[in-house]
Amino acid sequence: MSDVIVPPGRDGVIQCVEELCQHLRYVFNKKFVVICQHDDHVHVAHVCKQTTNSCRCSWLVISKNFRRYKRRNIRRRVYACDFDAADWSDIVGYFCTNGHIAEEVFCDGADVRLCSEIRNFSKNQNSVSSQKGMVEACIHQGPGDLCGTKSAYRRNDAGGRGHIGARKLPSKSQNGVHQQPNVPMTFEDLFKYFPTCPPDAFVNIKEFYLNPILNKYDENDKLVRITLRNWCTIIRDWDIFDFNTYYNTTGVSPYFNAYSRSSNNLYFTVEKSLDIANELLNFQFQNNATEIYNFLNTLYCVLDKKIPKLNSICIYSPPSAGKNFFFDAVASYFLNYGMFGTANKNNNFTWADGAGKRLVIWNEPNYEQHHIEKMKELLGGDTTRVHVKYKGDQPLQGPPIILLTNNYLSICNDSLFTDRLRTYRWEAAPFLKDYARKLNPLFFFKLLVQWKIVVDNIVIL
Repeated sequence: MSDVIVPPGRDGVIQCVEELCQHLRYVFNKKFVVICQHDDHVHVAHVCKQTTNSCRCSWLVISKNFRRYKRRNIRRRVYACDFDAADWSDIVGYFCTNGHIAEEVFCDGADVRLCSEIRNFSKNQNSVSSQKGMVEACIHQGPGDLCGTKSAYRRNDAGGRGHIGARKLPSKSQNGVHQQPNVPMTFEDLFKYFPTCPPDAFVNIKEFYLNPILNKYDENDKLVRITLRNWCTIIRDWDIFDFNTYYNTTGVSPYFNAYSRSSNNLYFTVEKSLDIANELLNFQFQNNATEIYNFLNTLYCVLDKKIPKLNSICIYSPPSAGKNFFFDAVASYFLNYGMFGTANKNNNFTWADGAGKRLVIWNEPNYEQHHIEKMKELLGGDTTRVHVKYKGDQPLQGPPIILLTNNYLSICNDSLFTDRLRTYRWEAAPFLKDYARKLNPLFFFKLLVQWKIVVDNIVIL
């Protein structure tokens, strides 16, 4: 139930809130209650069983202010049993932001400290001045207020007016530069709207460490780890078009690797990155457009697993050829990537970081002969099992693998890897020393579109 009470004057609002909070103190079986003031009126949202389609909660119906000044409820009835975690987050977020000051918050089963932090968060926000017609705006927001419609992110559109706690401002990430949307209320929102690379680097961004609701949690907290695990599993299964749709979603502001300094200081703009990438490819392939096209097409087929068994690509070159410069940005585009280590008899967890990853970078591969059979499975994209510390053997379902090396690898000309691996020889690119920043990961999809490897799936009307 969600009700609006409009007492006369500011003193009436304060008196109404005090009366409701006092009645609520003597209720011991409450499930979920939020009482907040919003300039010239009071919001009361709570869960109750209802009788004959109307509320019979004693603490509310005995309130004189509720009986006398309650506005007619124009919203359709919604059921708490249909809400998911995001819906509850939206409700709390709505009544604690944008001028709503939560005077009482109670969530059954929630930590008392968390409820107190939510109240303090709403009271410490910037004050919102009174606006003409504010009450009417609140009570006519429509059936979407209490989860009648899905959020903008889950509807895959730009969103509309009225969804309770529309979690992000309608600002779009431009050139990968982080902007300032609303504070995320849940870890699910934090991971979705402020992605880092790797995803567990979220502890380094200000949306976490300056967030009084989330920064009290340790990154090893069970709930945090489960939410992060689920997010990583979701993006692991995305293809390149899914990522393009995601980065064009309203409110998504990717950090990638720019959590220790600003995006402007770490990355070039997307357009400048695209120009530099083309300059590098033209240099490495001697301005041969056919070879560049074939290289990018092979890379795309490996990353999206378009060709059976072809699951890896190797770049062999002297130092300063731009291997890491180019492929660090490519890997960051997919957010959840791992790194293989040295494969020898002293390292039992060489392949551990590939478990659950969207792709893997293997920088300067070093292996022994008895690892060849395992490498055949990995570079061919076969499902296998790898040792993971503290977890036992974990399934590894063929993430694409990019090998970057300064030294010749015996597997490059091995017939066992002919169908599994494509190798390209690059040369030192001295002109790259003039570039003080990195390629913006968002350049990669545009590069594939420019070379007609893929067709852009985002249509701007």
